[in-house]
Amino acid sequence: MPPEHLRNNEPIPISWTTETGHTEECWGWIEIRNPESGDGETLDAAVTAHDWSGLGQRLYDENTVGHNAEDVDGEIRVSDGLAPIIRSFAEQTFPGIGWLSEGGIEDAPAVDGWGMTCVPPKS
Repeated sequence: MPPEHLRNNEPIPISWTTETGHTEECWGWIEIRNPESGDGETLDAAVTAHDWSGLGQRLYDENTVGHNAEDVDGEIRVSDGLAPIIRSFAEQTFPGIGWLSEGGIEDAPAVDGWGMTCVPPKS
């Protein structure tokens, strides 16, 4: 990752159990371009303080429309439902932050991306 970017070190926990009993343990991240001093600590503190409990299961249960047999683990439907939640969280954590995908100013702090992975974080 370029030095002018940062991601949360504290993973956003996202887990759910499918109808077949399979459990997915995933992690969300937010990437900020051109962060200001202390933004990494602010982001990690906000992730830690936020109550993420039940989020993955709720997204899995609520986002069933348009998802088919190819999404057997539910990762697509959970990720699709996660987008507005990540956006709201980032904007609450950094009021007024731009989004580069929407033409944010390239030299100002802005959300450059976000995502979810179901590969366990490195300890």
